[in-house]
Amino acid sequence: MRKNFSLLKGYLKPKGALWVSWPKAGKLGTDLTMKSVIKIGYDLNMVESKCILIDETWSALKFTFPKAGKVYINSYGSLSDE
Repeated sequence: MRKNFSLLKGYLKPKGALWVSWPKAGKLGTDLTMKSVIKIGYDLNMVESKCILIDETWSALKFTFPKAGKVYINSYGSLSDE
């Protein structure tokens, strides 16, 4: 996921968004969790702005570039304006 996330991020305009979906942990043999997906986003300097449940197996997060001057902190990590 990290490789594809990084690749797709390169195509985004400054106000663009990237939706990332994954099967919930334990479903379809994945070890991905919301926490791990958010960490990948933060590691690539993107923040989550919306979460949706697609169905009982799939979840998705909308990622955007951080807003200047805003500090992002949640139970999954933090991203400061540096």
